[in-house]
Amino acid sequence: MPIIAPELECDYKSVQPLRTYYRLLGLPVRKHLGMVLLYFFKQTPLLFFPLVIAESIRVADSQMAEKWSYLILFYGAYSLLLLANIPLHMWYVRCSSRASRNMELRLRAALVRRLQQLSMHFHGERETGRTQSKVLRDVDEVFRFSEMYFNPAMGSAISIVFAFAYTLIQEPLIALGYLVATPIAISLIRLFRKAMRQRNDSLRQDFEGMSQRVSEMIDMVPVTRAHGVEQSEMHTVQKHLEHVHSRGRRVDQINAIFASSAYVVFMAAVLIITVSVTWMVINGHTNIEKIALYSALFQMVVGSVQQLLNLFPQYSKSMASIRSIGEILECPDIEENEGKTVVKSVTGHIDFRHVVFRYPSSDEPAVDDFTLSVPNGDCVAFVGESGSGKSTLMQLAIGFLRPQDGQILLDGSPMESIDMRSWRRHIAMVPQQTILFSGTIRDNVGYGLEQFTDEDIWSALEIANLREVITSLPLQLETPVGENGLKLSGGQRQRLAIARAVIRDPRVIILDEATSALDVISEREVQDAIENLIRGRTTFIVAHRLSTIRNADKVVVMEKGKAIEIGTPQELSELDGAFHQLEVNSAW
Repeated sequence: MPIIAPELECDYKSVQPLRTYYRLLGLPVRKHLGMVLLYFFKQTPLLFFPLVIAESIRVADSQMAEKWSYLILFYGAYSLLLLANIPLHMWYVRCSSRASRNMELRLRAALVRRLQQLSMHFHGERETGRTQSKVLRDVDEVFRFSEMYFNPAMGSAISIVFAFAYTLIQEPLIALGYLVATPIAISLIRLFRKAMRQRNDSLRQDFEGMSQRVSEMIDMVPVTRAHGVEQSEMHTVQKHLEHVHSRGRRVDQINAIFASSAYVVFMAAVLIITVSVTWMVINGHTNIEKIALYSALFQMVVGSVQQLLNLFPQYSKSMASIRSIGEILECPDIEENEGKTVVKSVTGHIDFRHVVFRYPSSDEPAVDDFTLSVPNGDCVAFVGESGSGKSTLMQLAIGFLRPQDGQILLDGSPMESIDMRSWRRHIAMVPQQTILFSGTIRDNVGYGLEQFTDEDIWSALEIANLREVITSLPLQLETPVGENGLKLSGGQRQRLAIARAVIRDPRVIILDEATSALDVISEREVQDAIENLIRGRTTFIVAHRLSTIRNADKVVVMEKGKAIEIGTPQELSELDGAFHQLEVNSAW
């Protein structure tokens, strides 16, 4: 079976967390049984030690000759078993580690794959910190359960079965005494399971919320410093930390009650078994060495059951994490592309036909009966007040959102019939907030491309009016840009994003208020780069400043999701309508 199985999401059932864990593990029954047998053989020194004690007492108390000769052979055989533990343990760890690490890789890979498949609406509704916590913390919790399962849990189960089976064969009455602990253990588990599950689920949710808040705090550091509100921000985050701390303490308390109750019950059971065997020896029903043997075997049972009960809190947390991961792997809100037409070339002709889109949280449509035909190579600008539907139209054009009514045609083909992944390879988007990662200039310009040359990068930088700036840097293309491009100015970041678009030679360009956050000088530099970029390409511009749309072929004025005016900048300026009011408004 491949390590990264694309069918993993289909097998995932969060309502059956334990069965889902075994599916994630991916071990055939034959291999699973083989690992149990291997663990048994490596565990034999521990399992047989009560027998060693009993045999030592029997020989010491007997009248047999050559006691030491016999014991030396006996202890020698046991020593060989003990030495065999080293290679057997290494073999077992190798097998269990491979299974656990493969499961961890498959699960994280499935989450990454699913996150890439889920709709942009899903990502817009989810907080980044919570999603990140599922990929990192929740998978780590499942991995911890796997480590627990292959070591203490499996060892405890084998010890219980061995001790009970041996005692049942030798002394059935004493074996019945072992069974007294079983219903008590089950009762304890049932008593605490519901409370532990609820508290662990609540603790996980609080941890996700804390992760999100810390992520926001880090992003807001420049704003926090600029306004001198560090103390206020620290106080707010501190409250989140204290809440998680308090919730964690409550979880620890119920775990402690659970563990201590189990300890008292089972130690009392050990005492009862010891007293019972001693009574049998006194009354001549068994030999004196049996006191040590059955007491040690029962203590093995007690210790193993106690260990299993102590592992239950981790089991509870891990099962909660499996349910949490299911929120992603089982989410049906995915973009379906399989089996649809793959786009190999694009001319850029886009038609909106009576398009309607309404967000789930709103009663009013964000886009209402929108119709527009955009020939290939045209530049169309969208203007209007905030919330008028401009950015939603861009999301619809990219296919991030799908219309609830009406239709969008891409080069004459309905959007729903097209593999949108292949369509997006022929488009480029430059948003208001440029997204860069902490690599080099080369890495950021060539992001996502499998093959490109330095000449391609320099050519893209030339069109983006950034070549002279990069040439003046000591490391040139190898210059790190810093996290989110913080080592560059706002204008340089935007032009780097434009260079990233240029190198792909897109047929469709989307500029979503790409200059709204820039000063006048930076805007002019970026605007020159934009004019180089859009030449001969179908272009959509969401405009904040009218200066950025002076050369547009068509302007669409949006209001409450509707196109109230459509025409060239000159035509709309002469109409003395909504566009003219935007021109005379001081903000424009």
